[in-house]
Amino acid sequence: MGFCDLCKFNIALLAKQGWYFLTKSNTLVVRIFKSKYYPNTTFWNALLGTYPSYMWRSIFAAKKLLEDEVDLIDTNTKTWNMELIARVFNVEDAEAIKCISLSHSIDEDKLTWKGNNSGKYSVKSGYRTFNKQTDPNAIAQNRSALYKKLWALNIPSKIKIATWKFLNNFIPIAYNLYNRKISSSPICPPCGLLP
Repeated sequence: MGFCDLCKFNIALLAKQGWYFLTKSNTLVVRIFKSKYYPNTTFWNALLGTYPSYMWRSIFAAKKLLEDEVDLIDTNTKTWNMELIARVFNVEDAEAIKCISLSHSIDEDKLTWKGNNSGKYSVKSGYRTFNKQTDPNAIAQNRSALYKKLWALNIPSKIKIATWKFLNNFIPIAYNLYNRKISSSPICPPCGLLP
């Protein structure tokens, strides 16, 4: 499937549910979540709330991925989304965007996803977008902190080393051996599947 990072893939899947909340607002599940978590506002302005369900907390966490890739126009007021524009663009570009006048026609706006040509969210396009947004320096710092914590743990060295090997794809499974050009196939011999 081409998904290398399972955590990012999971966030892309959760963002798909958020996209569903935005585009299918008349469905029963969306109306239930709206009545419980954001009855007087929109999905964009919804708060996490007190004692949220695991599902709502997960979808809420993936909302940021959607925010970064949708249109900059507030569909309710048919004006520029000033907060989003200020967050995304520098001051000069933000002022230039605000000078562009918008149509106030009665036609309903349609939510579009910038991550692919169809304008509809897909897990694959969400995953690609999330990969582009990830800061390599932040990843390196997080990994460094993780290793320091790992080596400071009071556990046997062989467990520390095995964990380190696992985190760096040094476990000799078929997929890793294939990537290092040691094996001719990435398929697991016992189960016949890709990892």
